[in-house]
Amino acid sequence: MKLVLSILSLCSIINVHGQLKNLTNDLDFGFSLGADLPSVRFATNGPDTEFIPFLGPSLGINVKKSEPKNLHYVAYLSTSLNSSALVSLDGNSNASWYFAPGHRVNLGSNVYKGFSERKMIPLLFAGGNLTVPLPRQKLKNCEFTVQSNIQLQAGLAYQIKLKHFTFQPELAWQHGLRNVNLNPVFERVYAHNVALTLRFFDQR
Repeated sequence: MKLVLSILSLCSIINVHGQLKNLTNDLDFGFSLGADLPSVRFATNGPDTEFIPFLGPSLGINVKKSEPKNLHYVAYLSTSLNSSALVSLDGNSNASWYFAPGHRVNLGSNVYKGFSERKMIPLLFAGGNLTVPLPRQKLKNCEFTVQSNIQLQAGLAYQIKLKHFTFQPELAWQHGLRNVNLNPVFERVYAHNVALTLRFFDQR
């Protein structure tokens, strides 16, 4: 009986290993470099403030699955560094606010649609993005950080298939759906992004 169970277990392990190997053979792995520029929208009028945006770098890893009819699915995990801020113009220190997206982790996925079988093709894409702010030391006069955000995103990409890898630059608008504000001076604040991303995938 133990011999039969051992044989069945070994067969199951071999079967699972084969399925995982087939799955990874269908996937292209890679990394991304980029930059993003945040913006904010106030749901209601708040104190007199000025938003100072900063262009921040990003670095991530990607995995892509390609389907027939020029459909591609990309999932990614990335880190973005940004120090944009709201600055009080009326002397109210409570309004001075360290602003996210800020330093954060992004987890998202996109669906891409191409319109040609050539090696260089334009792509339209849409998807979602979850941003989680990274803990960091509070800056001077910045008493409040922000909470996580859910964003819908859409944009244009260009796929370039080279000899050993695929290069895919893309430009996206990321529209925040969740109130990220933790400062009682403001009521509701929504965070958006313009993101430029350069993705690199291996070719098998």
